[in-house]
Amino acid sequence: MIAERMSAGRHEKVLQGGWPWGSLTQPFGYKRDNGRFIQQPQEAKAIKLIFREVLNGRSLNDIARKLRTGGHPTKMGGPWGRRAVEGMVNNPINSRPR
Repeated sequence: MIAERMSAGRHEKVLQGGWPWGSLTQPFGYKRDNGRFIQQPQEAKAIKLIFREVLNGRSLNDIARKLRTGGHPTKMGGPWGRRAVEGMVNNPINSRPR
């Protein structure tokens, strides 16, 4: 019951444009500004590429490889891997209405 309420609260925060996972983290593709998230154009290109490739049926490993060879760094500047791509696909802020 508690887990359901917490999940619903996080979902609602995302729908309102917030970030449900704490005050110190920033999701890939966004920069924090007065408690709101502003989309970062260069990182947004990588997010769009990820979702376009997923919809085209590409594997997460293939997408990670394409991001690495295409010059798209991760938030921390490291290489993309399957788990990082999976995290982007499953991140609720990437599927919220704009």
